[in-house]
Amino acid sequence: MKKLLPLLAFMALFISACSSAPVLEEGKGMEETSPYTFEYTTEDMVTVNKDGVKLVEVEVPFEFIGADYEAVVFEETAENVYIAINPTGLGGRIFYGGAHTVYQVSLSTGEVLNTLLAYGGFITDISSNEAEYVYFSQSAEGWDMTIQTFDGPEKGIGSVYTVTNSAAYAGDGEFSPDGSKVAYSSIAEDESWAQVYILDLASEEFTLYAEDADGSVQVYDVDWQDNDRPIAE
Repeated sequence: MKKLLPLLAFMALFISACSSAPVLEEGKGMEETSPYTFEYTTEDMVTVNKDGVKLVEVEVPFEFIGADYEAVVFEETAENVYIAINPTGLGGRIFYGGAHTVYQVSLSTGEVLNTLLAYGGFITDISSNEAEYVYFSQSAEGWDMTIQTFDGPEKGIGSVYTVTNSAAYAGDGEFSPDGSKVAYSSIAEDESWAQVYILDLASEEFTLYAEDADGSVQVYDVDWQDNDRPIAE
């Protein structure tokens, strides 16, 4: 009996612990639940729901029909949500990602206000005034970064900048909070070091902000801390 008492006490404590639900501290182990869900209703249409109510139906880009793709929330503002349609299962070595096609949808009416295109490239950011976006694409000269106005796809308005270094990869372009600059990350042609450049949109001049010549940083993550610092340091 003496040998059974410690065992019975341990079992009582174990049962008591299992019967009480664990309490997580706020911010630890908790993930915010998105109010958006997606229904792939037909081969060429996706229904976007918010809080269980249909918000809008968006078209699947023609080149994705019959292939694997997914709809995601690219960004949400006070008045609009941006829905991206992206191919999946690309494989290979991908340093930078983005959205291939983005729909600007009014949260109040569910209307598709604009379709943002990357023309085979990938969209990485939308300006805070929701008037321009930045995307990257490859050309014969290397990587191009395009600052496109929302009505640019229809009116041919946009500024194309060939990145200033001979980059093997470039992306992660983000507008500064005041919209006056765009910073982007790149990887040198021989993949030996990572860099961050800033484009001043008024002067159209590039400035090298950070460079990792010893190869300890594989990729810089652009994340503006204020209007002058594009990365956390």
